[in-house]
Amino acid sequence: MENTKKIKLKIVGLLVVLLIIVVGVSYAAFTFTKKGETRNIVSTGTLEMRVTSMNTLSLTDAVPTRDIDGQSSDPYTFVINNIGTASSSYQLKIVEDTKEYEKDGCTDKKMPWNKLRYSLTRNDEVTQTGNLGETKGILDEATIENKGEKNSYSLRIWIDQEAGMEVANLHFHPKLTIEAIVAGRGDYETGQ
Repeated sequence: MENTKKIKLKIVGLLVVLLIIVVGVSYAAFTFTKKGETRNIVSTGTLEMRVTSMNTLSLTDAVPTRDIDGQSSDPYTFVINNIGTASSSYQLKIVEDTKEYEKDGCTDKKMPWNKLRYSLTRNDEVTQTGNLGETKGILDEATIENKGEKNSYSLRIWIDQEAGMEVANLHFHPKLTIEAIVAGRGDYETGQ
């Protein structure tokens, strides 16, 4: 009788320890990481991109999310100002930050872009919502007509709810670039 009680007590103890381990590992595997960005200004000859967000664009071990939740998550915010003397057209692009992948030691854990969703707001109007893999990295094309005018942006990125658990432990480290059309030449000048 006493041996049976000891065995039951050991089994209950092991189940409690196992439950704690499972909860701890699940929490560690599915955390969303945001950190401050140190480089806050990007410039081309006529445009300047100033980061106004305390968040970074990095997704590390995040979980699949419904669109309604992704669209209401904390945005990455920035402003593009025309600092030149004439109107300036540009492309806003997102590219992989290879240095950040190397720094984080996760070059073999890259999140496929077709598993990511995004929402971009320019001047308080949603301009794009969709699958990041379908953009080929181009998030927006716009023109700022006059010196001193600006476009304010909010960008949200999340894992598509249909992605499944195969994306667990994968990383996404992007950076934004602006490519301004150089007046008179018709080609782009990149700032990162």
